[in-house]
Amino acid sequence: MPKRLYSSAGDGYFESFDYGESWNSQTEGLRHHYLHGLAVDSSDPQNVIVSASLGAWQAHNIENANSVLYRRSADGETWKNVSKGLPESKGTIITILASNQNNAGEFYALNNRGIFISDDSGISWGMLEIPWPKEYLLQHPWSLAVRKE
Repeated sequence: MPKRLYSSAGDGYFESFDYGESWNSQTEGLRHHYLHGLAVDSSDPQNVIVSASLGAWQAHNIENANSVLYRRSADGETWKNVSKGLPESKGTIITILASNQNNAGEFYALNNRGIFISDDSGISWGMLEIPWPKEYLLQHPWSLAVRKE
């Protein structure tokens, strides 16, 4: 959709349909309002994934880490918590998200527990089978890039 902008921030989720001239907040279903990551399906601008926590302390501090993912698949739809195939929220630093612009419905999620992939528009997830040193469990990732091979 042309003119569409998204914002996932410490004060919640916002979207604009007029290049930022006006913004609205659609938060129904979000029980965690400190948002961080955001990814949009390359083939469906209404399919949005966000990472969330109760606050900055639970999002970014490894000792108090507790974060979740939410998904919305249509404008105005209630946000739904997604957890199938993801690590438990307690002990998980807030997740960095990315979508694959070359594969519709494909999302990636990175946190201190690993890198996860969803190929069904964020409904379910699986951990990528890559080495994950135990030191990474105590680290905070800050970015994630998806590259076409």
